[in-house]
Parts: sequence; structure tokens; C-alpha cells
Amino acid sequence: MLRLIRDHPSRSVVATIIILTMFTLRPLPSSILLVALVVLLRITTQWIIPRPYAIGRLIIVWLAVSTGCYISFAIAGSTTVTSKFPTVLYSSIYSLLGLIPVVLSAITRRAGFEFPLIWATGWWLISRFSPIGRLGAWSPLAGDDLYEWMRPFVGEYGIDWAIGGWVEVCSCFAVWYLMGARPQDDRDHEFEEEQSSPLSLPRVPTIWSQDHVNLLIIALLVLAIPSAFVSPLPTALHGEDVRDVGVACVLPPPSNDSFAFTSFKRETRTVAGQAHIVLWPEGAVGFDSAEDRRDKLEEMRLDANVSGIYIGISFTEPELDSNRSYTGKRRNGIAIVSSDGVILEYYKRNFIPSIDSIPQVGGQAPPSTVLIQLGTVSKPRSRWNMTLSTMIGPDFAHPFTNLDTRPTLILGPARTWQLHAGRVMIEMARRRADELGTTVLWCDDGEAGLSGLVGQGHSGVQVGYGSWVKRMSVEVPLNEARTPYGCMGEWGGFLAACLPIFITKFSLARFLDCIDVTMARIRNWFNRRRRNRNPRPNFVDI
Repeated sequence: MLRLIRDHPSRSVVATIIILTMFTLRPLPSSILLVALVVLLRITTQWIIPRPYAIGRLIIVWLAVSTGCYISFAIAGSTTVTSKFPTVLYSSIYSLLGLIPVVLSAITRRAGFEFPLIWATGWWLISRFSPIGRLGAWSPLAGDDLYEWMRPFVGEYGIDWAIGGWVEVCSCFAVWYLMGARPQDDRDHEFEEEQSSPLSLPRVPTIWSQDHVNLLIIALLVLAIPSAFVSPLPTALHGEDVRDVGVACVLPPPSNDSFAFTSFKRETRTVAGQAHIVLWPEGAVGFDSAEDRRDKLEEMRLDANVSGIYIGISFTEPELDSNRSYTGKRRNGIAIVSSDGVILEYYKRNFIPSIDSIPQVGGQAPPSTVLIQLGTVSKPRSRWNMTLSTMIGPDFAHPFTNLDTRPTLILGPARTWQLHAGRVMIEMARRRADELGTTVLWCDDGEAGLSGLVGQGHSGVQVGYGSWVKRMSVEVPLNEARTPYGCMGEWGGFLAACLPIFITKFSLARFLDCIDVTMARIRNWFNRRRRNRNPRPNFVDI
């Protein structure tokens, strides 16, 4: 193997990138494999940039990553569309986006605490402007337990920063100890002369400071300590300050669309005696007109009034223009119905290209919250409050911080197109729940869809159809305080990531300069005192 690498170094690197990408950029990326892939790309680009034909070599690296990404999704069965072009395009775009922070760091020779900042900030900006949010981002969806506690404070920015930090640490040790390069002095900004490593590969130019790397290791280890004290379990159902709430997902067996409303209505009545809140999956029923919508929602209002429950009805309806004429497109929304009628309405804002085949128009209003009361009406003292919010399917791939209060429960109707997509989307829902300090009721009636309560320690899921009821605890009195992430979003993580750079680059340097000046003055003071105590003899008077 070593002889093969020595004889064909470039081909070996390209083959390794393809294989590692194939196992890393799966629907559920692993943190360890992701770090290994980015380390390889970090070292490769660092070697490519200062040498001839850098652009051509970078294109080869990009094609290798794109090939591995496409193979990974093809194996996972994600190429569900008739044409494979969308998958090729998706693989190429997100491979390019993943390489941009790495190449930018190599060109600007950023190292130490700066690379995690560039890595996390790059994916923050990509997720903000991408039509599919964090779907496809080079972020771990498995194996990030050590830093999960940071999510309510800095969101996914903190997880990406930790990944970037370990990439930097592993890159340094790989260059120093495996490839025979020495640590770079902080004041030396010139590339070393090209030499031969133990594998007869050109030596990678070292840009890393050992002091900064040591500080980065300490920071990463310190940030992992709180995970040992954070409980991964949900709050107990019974206690003085909690109330037991039943939530249900209605998933009747597949039926003809003309009978869908009847099936969901019948299943809702079945679980009404065990649940306070009932949710229908995405697009459970289709309204044909405004009159059809009004009549069906009124039927469910009467059921909610009889049972004393709240029903989240997910639907599709025709879009009407200003003249009340049908435009040929449909809207995908959800209405929370109580005995008082519709108390909250929300329309799906984000769609996945090439998957949502029916022409749809997205909603404009962001998610909001509504306050509800549960308990026995005849006993006012036994009643308690909780807040509800809702999003639909792909909306959970987009982090949001525009809620004015912390929701107790977020209703998440979904319809995924295959098992791997369902696993990714329920993980996205869990991350949004942890960021906001809440719980998501996820109800997916897609092919082999996953459904369950996620967030705040809840993890049990069901595969496929079949209505179910679960219990969750609600704090009394209601805690409406938003998490730090809910208040600041990724800006809190960005400022925290900039702080060590400021300390090491500016404050520490000035502090060391002050120490040098102070020590010089102290030495001068001692020298003057020594001269005063032992004056030189006056040879003129002798």
C-alpha cells in the first residue's frame, strides 16, 4: 500500500477522497468520518494552492468529492426522480459549497481558531440562502453527543465550529508527525522549501502555530465536559411542577383521496379519549374550494368541542388570485382547530426542488405561537397553559429564531418520499426542538415515514402508518423564556467564535508586549540601583 501511494500519490489521494466521501456524505453524516474527510481535503488543498496548475488540481478534487457524494446517494436510494440529473447537480453544488471554506482557508493561510470560524460561518450563510436549508450541509447528524448541549445556546453553529476545530487539530498532527513537517513559528509567514516526506510526497507548507493548536485542543476538551452532566432523558411525567399531556398522531391506513377526510376523522375520534392534542400528517386532506374547507373545518370544530381536544389539520387547498379565480397552484397549510374554531393557521414556506411535483405556492408569514388551556373546565384551578406552534416538513431544515416566546410544543406534519429522507427530516426536527428548548410532535405518513416525539430527550419513533398516542410533561407555571439561541440565533455563536481570535491575535500580543516592556524597565531599575550601590572609582581624584 505504501509503495502504491509512493509511486502514484495524486491518484491515491483522489481515490481516497472518493471512497471517504462515499462513506461520509450519506443521508446521516457521522462526525468522525466528516472530520477525517475535511482533514484530507484541508491538507490536500494546502499543498495544492501554492503550486502550479492549482486551479486544475482543485477541479479534480471537486470532481472526486462530487463523484463520492453521488455514489453515496445512489446507494441510499435517494435518486427517486426519473432523471438522475437533479442528483448529479445536487452533488456537484454541495460538494463545491463544502470545498469553499477549505480552499478559502488555504488561500488566505488561515489557521488555528480561524479555520473553525470560517467553516461554521460558511455553513451558516449557506443554510440561510439555500432553498433546502441545512439539507446537504456538511454537518453531523450522528455522533455529535459531546457538543449537543451547546445547541440551545448557539445552535448548529457551535456543532460546526467543533467539527472545524477537530479538523484543524487533526490536520496539524497529520502534517507534523505523519508527513514530517515541523510546526510553524508564529512570526514566519513564508512557505517552507518543498522537501520530501517519509512517503516521498512533497511536504505540505506548515501554517500552524503549536501554541494556537494547543489552545484549540484545550477549548475543545473543555467544551465537551458539560455533556457528562446533561441528562439525555425527558422530564418525568408526574411531579408537583409538571402536568401530563397526551399527544397523538393520526395515521390511518392508505385510502382513496375521496375518503381521506372520513378516515382521518374516524381515527381522530378513536384517539380523542386519550390525547389532548391530535395531529394529522402533511397534506392529509385536500380542500376543493373555500366552501369545502369551511364545511370540513366546521365538522372538526364540533368534534373538538365534544372531546375537548385541539386538532392540527394539515391540508392542501387551491390558490386564488385577487379575483378569487383558481391559479392552478395549491397551498400546503395546517390549521389548529379547537372548540372556538381555527386558532392558528400556517402555510408551508419551503419546498424541495424536483420532489414536490405538484405546483405549489409558499406561504409568506413566519411561524407564530398560540396560547391554549388544558385541564378540566369545571375546575379552573386544575387548568394549565401551554403554547403551540407549527411548521411543515422541509421548514424544519431552516433554523428560525423569530418566535416571540418559547413554544411548549411544535406540531410538525410531514410527508417524506423514502426512509432515508424520513430519518434526515426527523433529525432536523429534533435539532430545531433542542435549539428552541421545546418538543416537536412529528407526524409523517410518507413511505416508511418516521413519527414520534423528538427533542428534550424524547427519541422513540414509529415506522409506517398506525395512529398512536404518547405522553409528555409540561412545566407549571408555563416557562415562556426563550433560549439564548432563540433570542440571538447564530450571532451568539459567531461572536463567541471571534473571541479567541481576538484574544490570541490582539489582546495576548499586546499583553506580552506590555510584559516585555515592564520586565525591561524592572531590569533597568535593578541595574541602576546596583550601579548606585557600587559607584565606579573617580580616577581623576587619584
